[in-house]
Amino acid sequence: MRQLLLATLVALSASNCSGQSVKNDTPNIYSNMVGVSIGAMYFPKLGYHGEGADQVGFTYERKIYRNIFLSTGIYLWNSNGGYPNYYVDKRFIVPENKGTQPGALTERINYNTIELVPEYRLHSRNYKNTLCLGTGMSYTFGENEYIKSVFIHPAGYGEQETDYEYGTQQGSYYGVVGKAAYTHFFFHNRLGLGAEGRYRYYFGLNEREYDVDATLKFCF
Repeated sequence: MRQLLLATLVALSASNCSGQSVKNDTPNIYSNMVGVSIGAMYFPKLGYHGEGADQVGFTYERKIYRNIFLSTGIYLWNSNGGYPNYYVDKRFIVPENKGTQPGALTERINYNTIELVPEYRLHSRNYKNTLCLGTGMSYTFGENEYIKSVFIHPAGYGEQETDYEYGTQQGSYYGVVGKAAYTHFFFHNRLGLGAEGRYRYYFGLNEREYDVDATLKFCF
């Protein structure tokens, strides 16, 4: 009887060890993810403005059901190495031949974007590689500078001079965004490095925007 009991205990112990080994070999799957991204932006009608355009983004992603996730993020539009002072000139929405009249937009300053994007993810067998596709809503907001008044001085003996008075007002637009992303995970699938591309269109602006970002993500 003792030998049978001892044999049973040994068998159970071996079974537990085997199960624990399988469990440890199973890839970790996490429901929450935070990330940071940086990338280049491109406006087809404007190209790169000034010294170029980039954005810095901060995101949070939550698993909803199986391969369906919900992502929310804020993106800062920049023109000079990470400082949020990106601007585009009047050509963004106002034709050039109307750019000197009162009300004409001259600059966009400190524009940021908030997005809410449902995503569908395809995983490799070991969950080390993920392909993500999504589409959702985008909201951009900032400050617009415009021509408030125009003063024309008589020519006299010299050339005619024109002075402009400028004003500022808050600007905001709703739009849609499409997203495609690839991420490679490591360190027990807690850290991920990848790249993603976005397409944005804002209603009322008649302008498209594309960007490509490098991403770093942490899962928990």
